[in-house]
Amino acid sequence: MQLPVKFRSHPSERFYKQRHVCTMGSPLSPFVVNLFNQLFENAALQSYSGIPPAHWLRYIDDTWAKIQNDQGSGRQFSEDVRVQTGHHTDQYLQLDVKHKEQQHLKSALGLCGYENWTFHKVCHKDKLPRDKISNIVYAVQCEYTDCHDLYIDETKQTSAKRMYQHRRASASGCWDSVVFSHLDRTKHTFKNQYVVILDCEHGWFERGVKEAVYVKSEEPSLNGGLRYDLAGAYNFVIGKIPKKFPRP
Repeated sequence: MQLPVKFRSHPSERFYKQRHVCTMGSPLSPFVVNLFNQLFENAALQSYSGIPPAHWLRYIDDTWAKIQNDQGSGRQFSEDVRVQTGHHTDQYLQLDVKHKEQQHLKSALGLCGYENWTFHKVCHKDKLPRDKISNIVYAVQCEYTDCHDLYIDETKQTSAKRMYQHRRASASGCWDSVVFSHLDRTKHTFKNQYVVILDCEHGWFERGVKEAVYVKSEEPSLNGGLRYDLAGAYNFVIGKIPKKFPRP
C-alpha cells in the first residue's frame, strides 16, 4: 500500500505525495472504496436533521436514492454527503481542456516516434458522421416500394466513398458494382442515410468473416460469391441470429 504517487493540486500548484493507494483494476479497490463510502454515508445520515432517504442504494460511487424533496430536504442531504466526503471542491474543467489534452497527446506521441495517423486513431471519442466511418460491413437495400433487393458487403473505405462507387459505372464497364447494375437496370434509387452499417472491423480477415456471417444470415438477393465461405457447421448458430431485413 506504500506506493508514492505525485500529483499537483490546481490552482495552488503545490505537489503532494499520495502514500495510500489501491491499484486500478485490483480486486481490493472496490472493497476499500465501499468501506470509505459507507463511513462517509453513516456520518452524513447521523448528522442530517431532516427526513432521511427512504432508499439509498450504491455500488462504488454510483448511487440511486429516493429522497423526499419537501422544502429542499433532498438537496440538503446531498449537500451533507458532499461535505462529509469532501467531493465538492468547486474546481471545474476549463472550456478548452479537450483541445489542450489533444495537443499534449499529439506532442507526446510524436516524441515517441508515432506517426500523425496514430493520434487520429487514438482520439476517437467523438462519434464520426456516418459517411466518414470506414472499415465497415454494410447493407444497401433498394428503396423502391415493391422492390426488396438487398446487398451486403465490406470495405475499408469510408461509407460515403463506397456509396459513390456504387452509383458509378467502372471505367471499363467490366467491374460494375451489382448495386449500380441494379439501379441502372431498374432506375431505382437509394439514399446514403438509409445505408445500414452492420459492423465495424479494422482487420481485413475479421471483416471478411463478419461479412460472411451477415450474408448467411440475411441471404441478400444481390450478392454473389463470398470472400470466405463459412463451414456448414456454423449454419445452425447463424440461423438463430435475428434478421435485420425481414422480407415478405
